[in-house]
Amino acid sequence: MMWFEGDPAQLQNAILNIAINARDAMPKGGTLTIETHNIQLDEKTCATYMGADPGEHVIISVSDTGCGMSEETQANIFEPFFSTKSEVVGTGLGLYVSYAIVQRHQGDIRIDSQPGQGSTFTVTLPVASWNNKSWSTYPPANVLLPWKIIKNSNGIQILCNQ
Repeated sequence: MMWFEGDPAQLQNAILNIAINARDAMPKGGTLTIETHNIQLDEKTCATYMGADPGEHVIISVSDTGCGMSEETQANIFEPFFSTKSEVVGTGLGLYVSYAIVQRHQGDIRIDSQPGQGSTFTVTLPVASWNNKSWSTYPPANVLLPWKIIKNSNGIQILCNQ
């Protein structure tokens, strides 16, 4: 189990915005999948991630079986006020806000999508520097809002320890 530091409300908002867009991409229904895992990034791999340092990171992937996106849409998807929806439905700020939150947490967000094939948003966040220390139960109270990722028999859950 790896921990990463962050503002729980902001990170929940980032994932929720991505999930809402995934839902909207599936107007006739489909599958929304949220997965997490740990990854070790080396220096060569870090060069392809914006601002990432080598070491352990947490990956949060949000995938849908929706309509997918063209390359042109993907190139603009994190721009403020960019939307593929009508003004009545959306403001074009959700994914921009998600992008800004992830960047503020020294993370990276990417999209993999093809028209008609659905989309996967991958959020990469560095693990907290205090992960290798041992405490009886949880990190000390002065640690800033850690998150803990726990895998159980029903899948992955993201729990916030406040």
